[in-house]
Amino acid sequence: MVNESGQVCPQCGASSPGKFCKGCGTSMAATEGATEDVTEGQTKSGKGKVALAAVLATLALAAAVGAAFWLGGRSKPEVKADTERTTSVVEETTTTTTAVPTTTVPARAAPPPTVGDVRTLEAGLFCRDLNARGFSYSAAVDYWRLHGQTNQMDSDLNGIPCETVYLPDQVRAYWGSAVDRGVEPEYVTIYDLPGGLLCRDLQSRGFGTFEALEYYVLEGFPSRMDADGNGVPCETVYPDAGSVWFAWF
Repeated sequence: MVNESGQVCPQCGASSPGKFCKGCGTSMAATEGATEDVTEGQTKSGKGKVALAAVLATLALAAAVGAAFWLGGRSKPEVKADTERTTSVVEETTTTTTAVPTTTVPARAAPPPTVGDVRTLEAGLFCRDLNARGFSYSAAVDYWRLHGQTNQMDSDLNGIPCETVYLPDQVRAYWGSAVDRGVEPEYVTIYDLPGGLLCRDLQSRGFGTFEALEYYVLEGFPSRMDADGNGVPCETVYPDAGSVWFAWF
């Protein structure tokens, strides 16, 4: 038991409120000192535990902060390394540009002269020159008449030009029976002809395309010389009537 003053005899363990133990007579002053020492020791021990806990908590916090800084320091080089690898990959990427082949379009050649367009030609040409340039026989005759029926286009002077250059059928189709007879065809100008003639009448009399079209104009554009009514006469008789018409009329 503990006495009222809380003192216990260190010898016999009995409680004694006085200065001496009633059981064994031991002085209780030593007991008080011991109790105070024990109490003070317990207090110091408690304070030490609290201080130790505080120190440990501080160390743990410092360790956590250090670990955070350490981890943060390592993450930056990794990000930098990743950035460097990405940059390296981008730099190593080669852009291939496919060149589109260019196509050179050749210049278009000038179209050949319109067949029958003999008024634009220079003087002094031969039958072979007209034939080489693609002019029909009727156009050659027109050229021959336009330049005064030159002898250089009628070597035998029979009044039928270019008969040695163009095909006989072409010459015969233009001059008719005069070629077979070997005589010079009767030649008059369109101004000497009577009115009311047809395209075939002009052809049989030896007139060329240009003269037939000119006769059509002098007659006042008669429908008898324009069977299809398209404004171009004698197309069924003179194959080059259209080109001559659009070139000169």
